[in-house]
Amino acid sequence: MDQMGDAEPNRLNVQPCESSKHWIEFQLVDKLHNPIPGEPYKVRLPDGSSHTGTLDGEGKVRFDPIVGGQATISFPGLDAKEWFSL
Repeated sequence: MDQMGDAEPNRLNVQPCESSKHWIEFQLVDKLHNPIPGEPYKVRLPDGSSHTGTLDGEGKVRFDPIVGGQATISFPGLDAKEWFSL
């Protein structure tokens, strides 16, 4: 069997590509699932960076693009027993 070029048998020449981009979005809602806008938040992203701010008019905040992994959010203005993850 003839080989093309100098490539090793059973080896693919693959071009590197940009790593996948991820995003994360949080929304704070009340017991009736109504958005809670303007609530202060603190987020720790997968790269270890921390961000603070206030939720938008729909009770949301979004980070895009980010590296993949786990993120955490807290609401300093709320007692921890007043909110939970859905």
